[in-house]
Amino acid sequence: MAALNSNLGYSYYFSKRSILIRLFFFLLISFSVFQIYSIFVVGNFLSGEACIKNTGEYVVRGGSLAGILEDQDKVELLFGYYECNNVKVGDLVAYQFANRSTPLIKKVYGVGGDRFLLKEENNAWHIIVNGDVIKNSQNIPFVLNDSSKNILALYVDGYHGIIPHDAYLILGNVPEGSIDSTYFGLAGKQDIIAKVVVRKR
Repeated sequence: MAALNSNLGYSYYFSKRSILIRLFFFLLISFSVFQIYSIFVVGNFLSGEACIKNTGEYVVRGGSLAGILEDQDKVELLFGYYECNNVKVGDLVAYQFANRSTPLIKKVYGVGGDRFLLKEENNAWHIIVNGDVIKNSQNIPFVLNDSSKNILALYVDGYHGIIPHDAYLILGNVPEGSIDSTYFGLAGKQDIIAKVVVRKR
């Protein structure tokens, strides 16, 4: 009986060891799979890449963003990027305006929750966002003509001086304005179709 018990204990020892080895390799493989998932799936999601449905290369035509983007510069549009990313001040965005065949490329100067108003200084109307006069890339304040001032004043008055959720102040880089928020007012998120990435010149 003693020998029998000894053999049973010996077999039990190796059976338990085998289980532990298998468990160790199972956990090792599971951890490796999780790491790969984190890098390629979660990492892409956190960076916004998981939202991108399509990309396209476009050639800039026109000078409304001169100083930031020049005529004939190449840019990449990331379609779907803003489905899981916030539009931020400073972003370059593609805006689908009316029935134009190609979108407008503009820079974001105000987002939902920002305070904005119009102020007259030295016989010129300027846009104030969160207490600061907004300026273009050359540090020149945007100047509104009567038409632009009247259009933006409707939004200032209608929303009590606060940009509403999912609405944006988007402008070119021309101080006197272009086909941008000085022309059509605040832009809705539904019409911002892509994030614009500047290609290195």
